[in-house]
Amino acid sequence: MGKANGVFERLTKIWWDNGLNIHTKIRLYETLVLSTLLYGVEMWPISVINTQKLEAVYHRWQRKILKISWKDMVTNKVVCAKKFLQLVVEI
Repeated sequence: MGKANGVFERLTKIWWDNGLNIHTKIRLYETLVLSTLLYGVEMWPISVINTQKLEAVYHRWQRKILKISWKDMVTNKVVCAKKFLQLVVEI
């Protein structure tokens, strides 16, 4: 997870760029960050703690891409729905 977090943080300028649409940002996220995160995941022990860590980092990254602060008190379900709705509107 550390390497994937490093890749995500190096792309901060892209996440905050208003010139790129959300579809492009999500494609970059899936291609660069998720592929780094999931490389070698088959060797991880499947446990509740590892699952919770993966979900937490996934939601944190989604919020950062969508520019949603934790202070906004938005649930993870709403964040996922917002991502989907933005993709549908842009296509």
